[in-house]
Amino acid sequence: SQQKEFDEFYKMIKPETFHYDGHFIILCDERNIEMPIIFEKLWKLWIFNVNVLMMDNDTIQMFTFYPFTEDSCNNTKATKINEFNEKSSTWSSYNFFPSKFKDLHGCVIRVGSFKKPPCFMIEKKKNKFSGIDVEFIEIFGDALNFSPRYFEKDQQIGTIFKNNTATGLLGYAYRNEVDLVTG
Repeated sequence: SQQKEFDEFYKMIKPETFHYDGHFIILCDERNIEMPIIFEKLWKLWIFNVNVLMMDNDTIQMFTFYPFTEDSCNNTKATKINEFNEKSSTWSSYNFFPSKFKDLHGCVIRVGSFKKPPCFMIEKKKNKFSGIDVEFIEIFGDALNFSPRYFEKDQQIGTIFKNNTATGLLGYAYRNEVDLVTG
């Protein structure tokens, strides 16, 4: 089945060889493919510029997912974004890869850092975070409409290894324990 084919492809995705800034199209001719599961697996790997093309009679439908919506954060529900009509040979839209990060709809973004004045400072009694990095993140949060939640970690930036492991703050991000690191 195409789901099994996707699962085999998914196993081959390696951080050191994959182009995360690419745009991807998955072609399907089965209606029973689990698009939300496919999108969830890809989102966990930070792959978001991906569409699924599905043939339906004389129409080709294009689906994607929007990770941040008014109703959900980390959303992987399939959303139809385009349609090609073979009779008229036209797409309903020419925006094939819509922006997904202009508005994060107030979603929480987990920020990991370590105490490093003047960049990242913590006032323990008040659980208050400050510093240059915090100010930048607050500016980005206002511009992109997200709510940062800070986590002090006792490790520095770290390293990503070819065996798909990582240390330090990068390890937290790699294991999806934080969304963003500073330091």
